[in-house]
Amino acid sequence: MSARIVACGALAPLGRNPLQVAMCARARRLVPASLELRDHRGRRVGACVTPGLPPLELSGFDRLVELGARAILQAAPRKRAPIAVMLAVAEPGRPDDDPRLDVEILAAIAARAGIVLDSKRSQVFREGHAGGALALEAALAVLPDPVLVGGIDSYVHADVLSWLDAEMRLHAHDVDDGFIPGEGAAFLLLADEGPHAPHWEVASLRNAPETSWFRDEPNVGEAMTNIVHGLREVGPIGWVMSDVNGQRARVLEWAMVQTRALERAITHVRLPELLGDVGAASGPLMCALADVWLRTGCAPAERALLALHSDGAARGGVLLEARA
Repeated sequence: MSARIVACGALAPLGRNPLQVAMCARARRLVPASLELRDHRGRRVGACVTPGLPPLELSGFDRLVELGARAILQAAPRKRAPIAVMLAVAEPGRPDDDPRLDVEILAAIAARAGIVLDSKRSQVFREGHAGGALALEAALAVLPDPVLVGGIDSYVHADVLSWLDAEMRLHAHDVDDGFIPGEGAAFLLLADEGPHAPHWEVASLRNAPETSWFRDEPNVGEAMTNIVHGLREVGPIGWVMSDVNGQRARVLEWAMVQTRALERAITHVRLPELLGDVGAASGPLMCALADVWLRTGCAPAERALLALHSDGAARGGVLLEARA
């Protein structure tokens, strides 16, 4: 089944639509904002905040709904028929965890955006960064009917930022194992046919758990290595987009994957360097950036491998292939 990305919507720290986000990301315009929140050293906490949203006054479930509603409207088909939505959100266990993320978030976003939701065929994936690959996999089962695939996440939450600070995971001058917290939302409209214009097709995708996480053993990147090897069967890969965010564990895992499964001459775009870490929104936002860069002639290759690593065991890989 041919899965074309025929439209996308995105909201992130660098803009309110895919074109703004993609072009500002390409120009590396990211400047984290200083929040009215201090870390355990007494210094202001920095984060990448989406324009048009108050930094901390709107947070948690309500912030996710607002992010999602604004992004889904940009990607939704004009005909307001019921449509399935596959959505990736954060893993359970964070301080901002909310039971409404399991079911209610889809209905809340649809109501806020005026979308008619096909609730029987819609799903939520609570797997963090790798959730986008799982959502895409589920969407393939809905085709040839159009389906929306999205991801939403936000670290812009006082309790989450305090938790990251206590865990020494906030990027700082004297922290070598931290990341820049961000937020974002993106949705893709998938169909088996679309307009005659440059577009990406989902050529292959793979999901697998990193089993060392369950066994409490050193992570040698076995799952992601196997994912990349499998995706390479489609053909040579010249471009990788990843969620490698500066944390030591993720950097070391990816180093082992690249040594075993990829050529060193590839173009590697690390999404957190462009937008901050956007968590469960990573996969769909990568697709949105790739879509704009392809349509504007900026894509560095005709195949793009998206590598997604959750904080837990989930790992996912998506291979996009350009079509005229």
